[in-house]
Amino acid sequence: MHRLYRLSNQLHYGFNCTRVIPSCRKITSLAIETSCDDTSVAVVQKTSSESLPNIVCLNTHRTLSKYEMYGGIHPSIVIQEHQKNLARVVYETIKQSQSLGVSNYDLITVTRGPGMLGPLAIGLNFAKGLAVGLNKPLLAIHHMQAHALTVQLESQIPFPFLSILVSGGHTILILSRSVVAHEILASTTDIAVGDYLDKCAKYLEIPWNNQMPAAALEKFAAPTLDDLNVDCNPPNPMSTGEKAHNPNFSFSGLESYARRLITSKSWSFSEKKILAYKLQEAAFKHICQKITKAIESTDLSDVRFLVCSGGVARNSVLKKMLEELLISLHSRGLIPETKLVYPSLELCSDNAAMVAYTGIRMFEEGFKSSLEVEPIRKWPINSILNVNGWIHR
Repeated sequence: MHRLYRLSNQLHYGFNCTRVIPSCRKITSLAIETSCDDTSVAVVQKTSSESLPNIVCLNTHRTLSKYEMYGGIHPSIVIQEHQKNLARVVYETIKQSQSLGVSNYDLITVTRGPGMLGPLAIGLNFAKGLAVGLNKPLLAIHHMQAHALTVQLESQIPFPFLSILVSGGHTILILSRSVVAHEILASTTDIAVGDYLDKCAKYLEIPWNNQMPAAALEKFAAPTLDDLNVDCNPPNPMSTGEKAHNPNFSFSGLESYARRLITSKSWSFSEKKILAYKLQEAAFKHICQKITKAIESTDLSDVRFLVCSGGVARNSVLKKMLEELLISLHSRGLIPETKLVYPSLELCSDNAAMVAYTGIRMFEEGFKSSLEVEPIRKWPINSILNVNGWIHR
C-alpha cells in the first residue's frame, strides 16, 4: 500500500510496508488544515490494529512567495488565498483518493485552533459543509495536538512522551500522557522561536527563495567563514536571579539584540552568514537550557522519547543540539535513555495529514464535534476538552 504526498506541486512517493489485517475495520478521515497560510487537505486511513496509519494522499498549496515583500504573513492575503484555493485542493484530493480506491470517508476533520481566526473559519466552515453533505461526523481538533501526534504517523511512539513543539507561533515543552492529556512543562513568555528566527532573516535581508524565512536563515548560516571574527554575543535569556529557576522560554530579548546588532553597522556577506548561525544557535542553546530546567523537576522515569515537531523541527542544528542534550541528561541520571524522534521534513510544516490522524484518534476516544463549533485563536494544549463543542459518544 503506497503513500502519496503532493506538496508544492511535486509528487513524493514512499511506502508503508506494514501489513494491514483485512478483518480490521479501517477508519478513513478527510481533513482540512488552514490555521495559517498553507491550504492543506489529506486523506488518512487507520485500522483498529497496531499498524501504522496510511497517508492515502496529501495536497498542500503553499503561498510563501506572496508574503516576502511584506516581511511576513499578510492576514488579508492569507484569507484571499484560502478562499481561492481550498475548494480546488479538496477536489484534487478527493479525486486522487478515488483513483487510489478510497472513495468513502468516515470522518471530516478540520483544525479549529489555535491560529488565525479568518483562515481557521474558512477551513472550519468548508468542513462543516462536507460533514453535512456527506452525513459524516465532524472532528474539529487542536492544531498543536496534531503536531505532537504527527510522529505516530510514521513510527510506533507510545505514550507517555515528551514533546518540544517549535513553530512560528508556539514554543512549548509538553508531557503527553494520552491523546487528550498534555501537560505543559514550559512555554514561551513572549514570542515563539520561529518568529524570532523569521525576524533575524528579515533583519539580515536573506532571500526566502520560496522557503519560510527561518528555513532560509538556516540554509544561509555558516558557523565559521574565512577566519572572520564577528563580534556577536547574544544574551542568555532568563538566566539570572529568580528567572534562572523558571523553565519557561523567552525570545524577545534575543530579537531586540539581533535587531540592534544587525542595524548598528554595515555587514559584509560573509559576516552576515556568521551572524545568522550565531543568532540561531543562541536561541537553540536557550531552548536546551530551559528543557533541562523543566526536566529537573519532572518525573520522566517512564518516558523513552522526546518528540521535536512543528515548522522549526526541520532545523538540523536544533535537532543535533537536542540529541546531544539527551545524551548529557542521561549521563547525569536525570532521564532514562531517551531517543529524539521527529517527523519527516514534509510533515514538520503545517499539513492536513496530521489533522486527519488526530481526528481519527479523537474519534477512537469517543469524541466528535458539534456543527456549531467556532474557530479558537488561543487554545492551550492542556485544555483540549475544556472548550464548548465536544460531543462524547
